Amino acid sequence: RLGSFLLFPSIGLGMEFDDNIYRTENDRESDFVAHVAPELRLVSDWNNHELELRANLEAGRYFDNTSEDYADWGLETNGRVDVSRSTQVFGGLQYEGLHEDRGSPDGAVGVEPTEFDRATASIGASHRFNRITVTGEGRFVQLDFDDVRAGGGGHINNDDRDRDVWIAAAQANYEIVPAYQAFVRAVYNVRDYRLGTDDFGIDRDSDGIEVVVGTEFDLTGVTFGNVFAGYRSQWYQDDSLDSIDGFAFGGQLTSNFTPITTGQLTVRRQIEETSVNTAEGFWSTSVRATLDHELLRNLVLRGGLAYYLQEYEGIDRDDDVFLATAGALWQANRHLGFGATYTFESRDSHGQAAGTEYDDNRVMLRVTGRL
Repeated sequence: RLGSFLLFPSIGLGMEFDDNIYRTENDRESDFVAHVAPELRLVSDWNNHELELRANLEAGRYFDNTSEDYADWGLETNGRVDVSRSTQVFGGLQYEGLHEDRGSPDGAVGVEPTEFDRATASIGASHRFNRITVTGEGRFVQLDFDDVRAGGGGHINNDDRDRDVWIAAAQANYEIVPAYQAFVRAVYNVRDYRLGTDDFGIDRDSDGIEVVVGTEFDLTGVTFGNVFAGYRSQWYQDDSLDSIDGFAFGGQLTSNFTPITTGQLTVRRQIEETSVNTAEGFWSTSVRATLDHELLRNLVLRGGLAYYLQEYEGIDRDDDVFLATAGALWQANRHLGFGATYTFESRDSHGQAAGTEYDDNRVMLRVTGRL
């Protein structure tokens, strides 16, 4: 405790074996990776309002392939002001230094992974009128990608991926009965690339909308979640790019099957940005399921399955990405935890513009200490 704040420091140390660090179909390269992940969270302990500050680092050091070393970091603050019992104002700022995974479809094939900075600012407000709650939010995201050294010499240009994204969203919820709400949400976005055209001579600036209706529910705390469906469209400044539009949907369901077993299912279909060839973008449909089982009071078994379908628009390419995880977490005491996780990842790519296919196996052993 620091006055009216609570400080949560933690550090994670891990050792990982990855049998395909470059995510290639042939000539697979394996390596051991040492991880360190310190984090500090400062959280207010007030009756009203809320403020949180967070700083974190996730660094990986490869034993043999040191060009793959990375150090992702982030600084974040977010808060809420309770103007009244029915009105809140909220917002946040975040700055991150990150790197692209070798399996990223947009990742440049350079000597080292592509690094990029992401800055995010948001502000919004929420007000409740009897059974109706109205929420509005504005968000700004700035992405800045670094150039990377090419294998044959020179550099790979990533400046044409730098962009600013502006998002405005509004949502209205209606409480039908306690624990059941219907809602309608509208989102408008503007994607503004800093260069007039990319390396293919295409202007990728675009505008987009999403309008959905859905429901939020809580079945006596045992099963709760939300589902929604609607329409999504993204249209582009360049005449050579066709607009992308279609059915959008999503939802999340959490169920406590027993007091010691919890499952979660998440589904989402949305339009993602891409710099692959002359594609406008791609529809990303994801299905993720996780299961946690408390085998002992301080031993939790965890498993997960995920499937991602990436359907590119403007080029002949579809990707199927499959992810499976299994692991265990043993909490030795309130300060020290030990974990082990196995991850299998696979990508199949189809079509004339198909990307790299690969399988990857990773095993991670981790110890986390916290106060």
